[in-house]
Amino acid sequence: MIPKSLRVYPSSRIFHRDGHDYLEARVEVLDEMGDSTKASGRFRVDLSEPGADGADSIGQRLYTWPIAMYTLRDQKRYYDSVLRGYLFRLEINRMPANLDRAVLEVALESHRGPRLSGKAVVAVSTSEPAK
Repeated sequence: MIPKSLRVYPSSRIFHRDGHDYLEARVEVLDEMGDSTKASGRFRVDLSEPGADGADSIGQRLYTWPIAMYTLRDQKRYYDSVLRGYLFRLEINRMPANLDRAVLEVALESHRGPRLSGKAVVAVSTSEPAK
């Protein structure tokens, strides 16, 4: 099946653990029937500050991660069969102070269909989780 749309899960998040910040991006690719599917191509994950007008507008870009998804090994590394989508756990050097949310935008460029993209506002948690 040819990928037709991409959805960024609202459960995507930014968290702090063991002295490091991480982005956990959950992404679903859908075929023409609306079913979850795998995709090959190049994903691009962008994390930005929210725009000045609020909502999910995009301000200054903070981080970008290109992620190749061409081989079976790539699929095994990122595809979560329970989620039926991709789970990208990406390390962040340092989140700006006093930022409580960010805009996550994910795009897929595939040779098998149109460029797909989706975005979501994600919460930023800079405190260590309770143990």
